[in-house]
Amino acid sequence: MLHFGVLVTALLLGVRHAFDGDHITAIDNVVRRLVAKGRSARTVGTWFALGHSAVVFLMAVATVAGAKFAGSLLDEHSPARRALGLFGSLASVVFLLVLGLMNLRVLVAAFQGRERQPGGWLLQRAQLVTQPWQMFFVGFLFGLGFDTASEIALLVLAGAAAASGASVWLALAIPVCFAAGMTFFDTLDGWLMGYAYRGALRDERAARWYNIAITGLSVFLALGVGTVELVGLIAGEDIVDLEHVGYVAVALFFALWAGWFLLAARRRNPVEL
Repeated sequence: MLHFGVLVTALLLGVRHAFDGDHITAIDNVVRRLVAKGRSARTVGTWFALGHSAVVFLMAVATVAGAKFAGSLLDEHSPARRALGLFGSLASVVFLLVLGLMNLRVLVAAFQGRERQPGGWLLQRAQLVTQPWQMFFVGFLFGLGFDTASEIALLVLAGAAAASGASVWLALAIPVCFAAGMTFFDTLDGWLMGYAYRGALRDERAARWYNIAITGLSVFLALGVGTVELVGLIAGEDIVDLEHVGYVAVALFFALWAGWFLLAARRRNPVEL
């Protein structure tokens, strides 16, 4: 029962991590871009989570093996922890801000009633994410930040299991359960957001304003989260707690989708008074 409880804890840590603000914002922004270009976006969340999980699994393996480098990551003040944290956080900030700028240009174009492709060298480089599988590498970079309590707690669980004499397979099952929880909900988020975006495109009368609303929210979240993370990096500490941003973002996106769905349903089946 103790082993089962440890695995369930790891699973729940993964579920919690799936709703981190940078996860939800990155996935939803990429899904919106791919759907707008007529490309499949169903597995965007899956690939992102798998890339992120790869980092977590590798570090858990190193922890179980007793590697000093992995152990040093548990020390908040170790050079290795600071270096990886800075690199991963910078990757997150750059990706979110570039995505926000790209979608801002799309938002302006939507208000003007025309399509516009992102310009400029940096924005064009961000267009390299043109297929869902490429999000694996984005997730991997995000994972290198390794600055969330859920990830550190996972390493502690894996290390404690190994130190207590538990089976190596049990210790390695801990990051697998973490990855399962995170991958399931990031996949679900990507799939549902793709469905919501595609649904809007079927109703031409509602599509324009729905697209403006959903793109505006994407821009606000990407630039907002990216800016807060950037300020935190400069200040050397978290200025704003982003713990619940992911949950709020999902709720807002689906509130917009539900509103569009009800409006479209009323137009298809008007109520006669």
